[in-house]
Amino acid sequence: DLDFSAAYDTGIGEWDKVATMWLYRQYPDGTDEDAAGDALLESARAGGLRFIDDPQGRGVGTAHPHASVWDNGADPVAALTEVMQVRQVALDRFGADVLRTGQPSSGLRAVIVPIYLYHRYQVNAAAKMIGGYDFHYAETGEADLAGTAVPAARQKAALDALVATLDPAALDLPDDTLNLLTPPMVSFRGANAGAEYFPGETGAMFDLLAAADTAASMTLSAVLHPQRVARLIETRRRDTSALGYDDVLQALEGAVFRTVSSPRQAGILHREQVRYVSTLIDLSGNGQATPEVVMQTNAYLAGLEGRLSKRQRRMPDSDAAVRMELARRIGAHLDRPSPAAPPSSSAIDIPPGSPIGAGSAEACWHCDTDWLSR
Repeated sequence: DLDFSAAYDTGIGEWDKVATMWLYRQYPDGTDEDAAGDALLESARAGGLRFIDDPQGRGVGTAHPHASVWDNGADPVAALTEVMQVRQVALDRFGADVLRTGQPSSGLRAVIVPIYLYHRYQVNAAAKMIGGYDFHYAETGEADLAGTAVPAARQKAALDALVATLDPAALDLPDDTLNLLTPPMVSFRGANAGAEYFPGETGAMFDLLAAADTAASMTLSAVLHPQRVARLIETRRRDTSALGYDDVLQALEGAVFRTVSSPRQAGILHREQVRYVSTLIDLSGNGQATPEVVMQTNAYLAGLEGRLSKRQRRMPDSDAAVRMELARRIGAHLDRPSPAAPPSSSAIDIPPGSPIGAGSAEACWHCDTDWLSR
């Protein structure tokens, strides 16, 4: 069951209280206000209140395990498991009665989007544990200046929770629900104007495979973000016991290329398999990916091509057809000519040296000719 009694907080948040006290608190005469303010912030941090700036929170590929937006709970991994349970309860109850009386039934197509993708923000939060790097904005003199990689066990737990979001059973919808998702009138400009709809290629019929593809893409693009993969490779270079890129690929491959007895779920897995291979091909061709990411991704794809080319005994024809096509796509990717470019790695920008603190040497020399004469 779902309990909405505490869905919304009352009053201002705990961080708002700390910020207000830090900014406006009136101290007795003689108080060292800098020291008192530092003590307040340190107490807040010890109590679990962390400040990490907006770019770290909003970027999907960023590293900080506690910097996310719209996520829930103190533990991103446990919260993802709970969010998936909430999502399932909502989907199980989904039907005509979720609309107010008199509303067009086609509104269900708009309502299904935020429910089906209810876990989207928690996926991003949990993914930041993988290749995660914990740090805070320290000052000299503090005891814990150094950042630290998220422990391997925590990264593995996050990976397991994210892999579970790819379960075809979690992405399927019953026929009774699918047949309620009828399209709206194109000319209707009512309550659902501006609503979000899943894309699809099945016309009036709701395209479940497109919806499942969307959900799988959220997870795969978060886990296989170029910056995240680069951190996995670098962390493994420093510590051979750390979770590595190969561990992530092994877990994802095992999830999307497993065998299921239900043809209904097999169709969802086939779409996930296409998305998985496509995500890796895009990753290897990403201009922002490091040379290590590109090389290891292409090496993995070469091995995957060989595994997909070997038909297993008693494999259904539909499975074999998808694997054959994916092997062909991987081969075409690996065999295609590289775009014309110098056969060297991109140059690394060297930080400007002399004069320190100026935007450029040119600006410094021309800004004050009297200085040069002196």
